[in-house]
Amino acid sequence: MILKLVKLKLISIFSKPLLALLFPFFLFDIYLSLLAASSASTLHYPTIHSPAANFGIELLSFYFLIYSLIPGNRFVMKSDIDFLFMLPVDEKEIIVTLSLVTFIYNLFIMATLNFILASTIAYGSFLVIILFSLLISFIGHILYKLRFIRRLFVSLILTLWLFSAYFGFPFSPLSMFKGNPIAYPILTIFTAFAIFLAIKSVTIQDLVQEGKVQSSKSLKSSITFNSSSVLLIMLKKNFNIIELGGRIGAGGTQYVVARIRIYYLLLGTIGLALVSYFFHVTIISLFLEFMLLVNFAQASFVNEPMWLNLSVMTPIQFARRYLLSKLISLYILFLPVTVSFFLYDLKAGIGNLIFPLTFIYLSSVLARFYPVGQSESQSINIRKFIFSTVGVIPVLAITYLSLIFPIYTFIAVLILTIPFLLSKSFWEKTFEKAVSEI
Repeated sequence: MILKLVKLKLISIFSKPLLALLFPFFLFDIYLSLLAASSASTLHYPTIHSPAANFGIELLSFYFLIYSLIPGNRFVMKSDIDFLFMLPVDEKEIIVTLSLVTFIYNLFIMATLNFILASTIAYGSFLVIILFSLLISFIGHILYKLRFIRRLFVSLILTLWLFSAYFGFPFSPLSMFKGNPIAYPILTIFTAFAIFLAIKSVTIQDLVQEGKVQSSKSLKSSITFNSSSVLLIMLKKNFNIIELGGRIGAGGTQYVVARIRIYYLLLGTIGLALVSYFFHVTIISLFLEFMLLVNFAQASFVNEPMWLNLSVMTPIQFARRYLLSKLISLYILFLPVTVSFFLYDLKAGIGNLIFPLTFIYLSSVLARFYPVGQSESQSINIRKFIFSTVGVIPVLAITYLSLIFPIYTFIAVLILTIPFLLSKSFWEKTFEKAVSEI
């Protein structure tokens, strides 16, 4: 019965042609991983001092932290509450079904990076990605039962335990990257305990709460907009409240927007800047900034009263002012990390001034080709997959290239973003479609 539910859930998220398209990519990832594992086992690669080993620990630790804190990464949607939860099956089967679907999605994501892990721990990487994918698929349901402060505390403790392998702690679940085979049984026991606890303690009511969009306390402080400049008015709003979210879950099947005070995010970027300065984790810091930029772009134009803005401004005027005000607030958020980069790596500092400009490009593409006006829960087809992938790949490339060729990358970013600030027809069609779908 569980296998039938898993199949039903997968088809409701992904269209069959898209699954057929993704399967060869999954096989190719496995092939690359086997080649890397074969080379590592033959050459006896020195994992302890390998940059790839450190990167593997950093990547898995931060992935665990983010996945354990953000409830939107789960697969509980309104359609599940209305249909799946109403089926005459045991609630434990539904819990296992949703966790296994999440596991399949996570396994595909981890497989794309497994060739890096395989270059350090050889064939053991296959066991690691299976166990780790299972772990984050089940532990999220457990942690979401806690209040946010407790969830944050527990997530940080567990993440520090994982990350302790970076400093050579032998009893970390990721210490296999430092040559400690005892990490395999530790990770296995940790994963089995998470699965057991999730199946035993999580109920349908907990899953219903995960599927709901939870709102925080209302923002009671008032904001006055006494200014003759529309750009300054938008800046004042963005300096007070940051909107993050957009499409989340597998392929963007759910949609959530969170409004957060800017100083909360500044505390986070200051902490990231300190970690980056003392441990020189440039790639991980850029990756987290990239995720923040994507979430920032996904929430663009969502809660804006289009009919009101477009009644006092032309589409191109509104788009320019809106995007520039958002971009300035993004630079303020990234400022601590940028300063940290400049203190130990000049190219990284320059790169961190360049890649945020891609926010204009990404917000524009998402607003035009992947708007929020589409239904909340849909099967993800090839067209949507291509649009979302094409939108993000240039941002990833620019983020990486800005560390190597900052000047040429800056020119490329200008070529990529300026047309969106100049094209009147682009925004006229974009807002016409957005207003018609309200």
